[in-house]
Amino acid sequence: MIKILIVKMSSLGDIIHTFPAITDLVNHYKKQKIDVQIDWLVEEAFSQIIKWHPNVSNVIPIALRRWRKNISINSYKELKICIKTIRHNKYDVIIDAQGLFKSAVFSRLAAGKNSFGFDRMSARETIASYLYKHKISVTTKLHAILRIKQLFAKSFGYTYEEVIDYGLAKHTKPKTNKYIMFCHGTTWQSKHWPEKYWQELAKLCAQQKITVRIPCYNNIEKQRADSIASNANSKYIKVLEKMSLEKMKSILEKASLVIAVDTGLGHLAAALNTPTILLYSATDPSLTSPISKTHITMQHKLECSPCKKRVCIYKTQQQPAAACFDAVTPKNVLERITQLL
Repeated sequence: MIKILIVKMSSLGDIIHTFPAITDLVNHYKKQKIDVQIDWLVEEAFSQIIKWHPNVSNVIPIALRRWRKNISINSYKELKICIKTIRHNKYDVIIDAQGLFKSAVFSRLAAGKNSFGFDRMSARETIASYLYKHKISVTTKLHAILRIKQLFAKSFGYTYEEVIDYGLAKHTKPKTNKYIMFCHGTTWQSKHWPEKYWQELAKLCAQQKITVRIPCYNNIEKQRADSIASNANSKYIKVLEKMSLEKMKSILEKASLVIAVDTGLGHLAAALNTPTILLYSATDPSLTSPISKTHITMQHKLECSPCKKRVCIYKTQQQPAAACFDAVTPKNVLERITQLL
């Protein structure tokens, strides 16, 4: 039995990107008839996601986000328990798939014979590389999913498989319900498709009698979702209540189509083989989009694209949405919707 600890704390899309590497790793040891135990250190908000991959044995939750917001004696006690857990489980291999200083620190704190991570030219934060025993070079020009697959392959001594298997296929159900999803929420300002565009697309869908479901996970997303729905003023447009990621996964699985900005729910939908239209702006789909046969990307490139900046600065852009979204219009998106439905 080989015991492995994966450190990838967040976020939803990045976690989904790591699933194919886990599948490769397990297949590698299956060929050698060697059993593996894979534990995963992850932010508590995403702990249920890790359990979706059938080859992950144990999930170790960490709450850095919550602890930073509310530093207390209880936070210290929880941190101590977390560190004790990763030190108690003596691992054969510890691999940091995130490449940040915070993930590298916990990789270093874990008890294990060998720790692997990106080298200084490959890690997202250079300082992280100094905390690993073995530093792996992986070009930053490679797609994020393939970078992680290559990191695992070089760390464990195998050639990674070209096929992308998220380990979620057996959970996928037939798309029987006739509704589409608007996944509008994201963290960067530059990734937001204009709210007026969502409103117009909702109206166009209602006119076509296409049922739309709009999720929301915080007050800002709730306000935007309500605005989109109320502006359409149609029985075909419905705002969903806040729900667990487990329930959201089920809804995404059953959807006929998902329209999303560059956000975790969009990546999850594609990994679940749900037809997905991803609207890209500041980020590069050739490096960070899902890899699947069921998704397409839409992006209008400017000379500064992809800028990878959180706020659009194109010609002193003052609008709340990125300038490279200007040509990704609701009518253009509707054309793709009607083609895919």
